[in-house]
Amino acid sequence: MKLDGKKKWTAALIAIAGTVVAQFAPEQESAIMETVQGMAPMVVGAFYILMQWLHDDKKETVKVEHEKTEQAKASFVVVAQSEALAEAQNEIEFEPFDQDAFERKVKARATSAYFVDNPVTEMQAAADKALITPCKNVAKAQSFWFYYTHKALDAFEHLFRFPYAEAEENLAFEDKTGKSCTAPDLEFLAIELGEGHLKLLQEVDFAQRILSQVGQLKQYMVAWQHPQTGEPQRWTLWTLGTRANEMLRV
Repeated sequence: MKLDGKKKWTAALIAIAGTVVAQFAPEQESAIMETVQGMAPMVVGAFYILMQWLHDDKKETVKVEHEKTEQAKASFVVVAQSEALAEAQNEIEFEPFDQDAFERKVKARATSAYFVDNPVTEMQAAADKALITPCKNVAKAQSFWFYYTHKALDAFEHLFRFPYAEAEENLAFEDKTGKSCTAPDLEFLAIELGEGHLKLLQEVDFAQRILSQVGQLKQYMVAWQHPQTGEPQRWTLWTLGTRANEMLRV
């Protein structure tokens, strides 16, 4: 309630009092009205103070509730982060890579995500599953990357129609005119056969490179922190391999 509002309330109170006095005590109207005019500002002021107190009390209550809500949100984030880290740390640290169990998950993923189960979709499904499988056991990661490299080689043979190890004996191809040609190397052949062949060749090279790097890690375990920044790191079968080169430089 503003100051001009208090003046309006005072005038209204005096007018009401004057009307009541005129109706029920006309002979005392002058004395009573003087008293009313003197006390009206005090009454309205007290009323104003009461209303202002109630308003301030409500504001304080809202402020306290807002602070509680923000604290609850912050606590939830901290708890969620702690639970995620605890879940990762609860992994059986020295559990070996169970290839048979992982293979079943890969085949199921290949069918559900890529609608067909063949060596190429299984390679893709293996990468998908490795991305979300917690792991800080180096030996387990090394076993996975050995498995994944063979998945990539199987996919290569499925698409190119000859084994990767026999590439040099299978560089012949037909160009767009139907003429038989011999590619100077496997990459040239992959480019000629199409983008899918080139990407698969690159994936084979990538898998072999990561297998070599993760194979050089000497520790049994890696910590749940990034080796360079110290930030919390939820290692997986995939990231433990793809970032092995960083750990080798530490």
